[in-house]
Amino acid sequence: EIIIGSFSCDDCGYKNSEVTFGGKIADFGSKIECKIVSQLHLNRLVVKSEYASIKIPELNLDIPSKTQRGSMSTVEGILTKMIEGLQEGQEDRQKDDPESYAKLEEFIEKAKKYAKGELMPLTIMIDDPSGNSYIQNPYAPNSDPYCKIENYIRTKAQLTEMGYSTE
Repeated sequence: EIIIGSFSCDDCGYKNSEVTFGGKIADFGSKIECKIVSQLHLNRLVVKSEYASIKIPELNLDIPSKTQRGSMSTVEGILTKMIEGLQEGQEDRQKDDPESYAKLEEFIEKAKKYAKGELMPLTIMIDDPSGNSYIQNPYAPNSDPYCKIENYIRTKAQLTEMGYSTE
């Protein structure tokens, strides 16, 4: 069970959407590794639990668990949201710390090329101890030749981090 929440303010334009899992956690944690090799793959639906971390090796990017709420987006949407977050404060950074501004601007431009499909391939890796994250298979009902899913037994530390008793 998932609960999808969405909020939009007509006055200021603020938008927020999140996914909360209303049922139990899956029997196992999961690691999903997916190669994005086409525009079709950028449009894959991604459901990410709040406990999931995301890595994109080509960008040397690591989004730790619990730094973002659960979400439902596309691969392109994940990249776009990350880019928008990084662009916040760039104006001030340009004045106060031009060196950091330039490095971040270079990173943002590279990320934009991946988000637009101008650079390929891209690897998205999701590690979710709750086992509730998902990347859409556009080839269903056939297997997905570009995605690997590995289930694993959670550690006590992972269970504790998710708020479950280990006793």
